[in-house]
Amino acid sequence: MKIQSIGQDAAHRPNSTRRALLAAIPALMLGGGALAEKTGFPAQRVTLLVPYTAGTAADAVARFIAAKLTGLWGVTVIVENKAGADGVVGTRAVLQAPADGHTVLFTGPPFLYNTEMLDSAPYVPLRDFQPVARCSSAMWLFAASKHAPFTNLRELIELNRRQGGSVDIAVSGSAAMAVATALKSTTGVRFNIVPYTSTSQAITDAAAGHVDAVAAAIAGVAPMVRADRLNALGVSGPTRSLAVPEIPTLAEAGATGFGFVSWNAAFVRSGTPQAAIAALADGMRAVTRSAEFRDFAREQGVEPSFMGPDAWPAEAAAEQARWSALLREAGFIKPKQG
Repeated sequence: MKIQSIGQDAAHRPNSTRRALLAAIPALMLGGGALAEKTGFPAQRVTLLVPYTAGTAADAVARFIAAKLTGLWGVTVIVENKAGADGVVGTRAVLQAPADGHTVLFTGPPFLYNTEMLDSAPYVPLRDFQPVARCSSAMWLFAASKHAPFTNLRELIELNRRQGGSVDIAVSGSAAMAVATALKSTTGVRFNIVPYTSTSQAITDAAAGHVDAVAAAIAGVAPMVRADRLNALGVSGPTRSLAVPEIPTLAEAGATGFGFVSWNAAFVRSGTPQAAIAALADGMRAVTRSAEFRDFAREQGVEPSFMGPDAWPAEAAAEQARWSALLREAGFIKPKQG
């Protein structure tokens, strides 16, 4: 529900109308609590389990949402970090919790494909988990070293066509590798994708000229661009980022039709009551559509992009197919033997 601000016209309405508007304010503020009382959810503390380390984008978004839901519901909502195996460790922990909605997996794209890289999958993502809501999306910012012989994407494409050879690009994580692979396919540039275990080290090495370019989260790369230590090539999304609107998309910069985003979303165990799923989604909708969240998102380099349980399950299935195809192309998902 979008609440319109009360402007000058409202100030000239009859007193009875103003009194009605004022009387409605407490009900609007307590709407989440009233819903919780009606549905029986939440009945106890809620945990948003982030299967990554503290300080990641998923962790930051989860902590903002948890604080606001605590205030909205009057029930404590906490964030627990349980990292390991690209999210598999934390995801298994949610699978072992009761299917009542009080333990929520708050995760990103690797959740949908990382079990395909294992010999034995401990769960099937969209069979064992129910999508609740997508809360935010994020883009990768591709940037070139100041030591590289190109300053923008078109120069890179043209240089690679004329001279051949390969361009070293630093990435950290399977999703970044997949997106770099997609850009390679779209532009024809022969990227030599250099995997790093540390995003900050990948960015540092690009600034120092040890690699030609880097693809990483906006929050990590943008300060180096603004400090004139890296040249921005473009952001990976289909539209420009709220955080760096001055930087073009890669599609604008020369990779026609390109557009990939990461996201942070909530999932619960399959079998969770629909009332709990609806209450979780309604709370997250209220938080992520607020002006305060929009300001927070801009600071974090992410974008508000709420999608609820009416549309997110189908979108998550489409995302799974897309990411899995990319990882197969990149060679990270191997054909199963036998």
